[in-house]
Amino acid sequence: MAMWHLHTNLCMPPKAQRHNVDWTRFGLKGSISTQAACDAAGGRFRPSIFGWMVHVYPYEDSPDKIFAMHHHMD
Repeated sequence: MAMWHLHTNLCMPPKAQRHNVDWTRFGLKGSISTQAACDAAGGRFRPSIFGWMVHVYPYEDSPDKIFAMHHHMD
């Protein structure tokens, strides 16, 4: 069984800064998670992106790996 999920509370950096940005603050893994904090950082806030999804890794060798929620490349 696969895990459906949403990517929520995304703050993207200002376009002029995206090449030299602190990705610990911005992006899918960033620490900024509110509209107010994103606005203060000059970012672009999205309450959700892409809609509901499931990740599929078709070249793996078992259903548990094919539909893994978090895929780690070795």
